[in-house]
Amino acid sequence: MPGGPGSARQISGGEANLTPSHRGRGKAATGPPAAEENGADTRSTGKTTPETRRGAAPISAGCLVTRGSGPALEVLLVHPRGASFRRPLFGIPKGIVEPGEDLIATALRETFEETGLRVRVHRALGSVRQKAGKQVYAFWATVAPDSLDSIDEQGRCIPADRENDVCRFYRADRARDLMIPAQCEFLDRLLLLSDDIC
Repeated sequence: MPGGPGSARQISGGEANLTPSHRGRGKAATGPPAAEENGADTRSTGKTTPETRRGAAPISAGCLVTRGSGPALEVLLVHPRGASFRRPLFGIPKGIVEPGEDLIATALRETFEETGLRVRVHRALGSVRQKAGKQVYAFWATVAPDSLDSIDEQGRCIPADRENDVCRFYRADRARDLMIPAQCEFLDRLLLLSDDIC
C-alpha cells in the first residue's frame, strides 16, 4: 500500500460523475473534523460543498475503506441494524451531508461515527444514485495507524456502533456480492486505481 496515491491514474468514467470535484492529492487526513487537512483538490470548482435544491433527493458521503492489496484486497462494509440479510444491503459507512458541511468532512465524520476508525482519504471515487434516489459520494481511504488496534483478527471493528449490526472487512470479491448494487460502482472505480493499491 503506498503512502499516498498522488501519482494515481485518473479514474475514467467515475471521475466524470464527481460534481463538485474532489480529487485528493494524497495528503493524509485522520479524524472526523479535520477535512481541511486532507488535501482534497477543489480547484476545478472552487468548492467542496454540494449544491442542493429544495425537495431534491438527500446527498450523503462516506468512505470506501480498504486494507491489503492485490488478491488480498479487503473492503470495509457495514450492515444497518435490523435490515434483511437476504438482500445485498451492506454498504460503505456514510451519512447525510449536514448544511454547510463539505463532502470530505461528512465522509470522515460518518466513517468515524459508524466504525470507530480514523481513516486517511486518498482519492475521490465520484458519486452514484441509489435506487431510492439518494446521491452518494465516496472517497477511497485506508485505516490510520492509530486505529489499527480497533480491528480484530476477523477484520471486525471493535465495537460496531448502534446504527449497524455488522462492521467488518471482506475480500473484494465477497464484498461485491454483499453490497448495495449501486455502490458496487465505487469498487469498480477503485480497481481502476490498481497500480496504486497493488
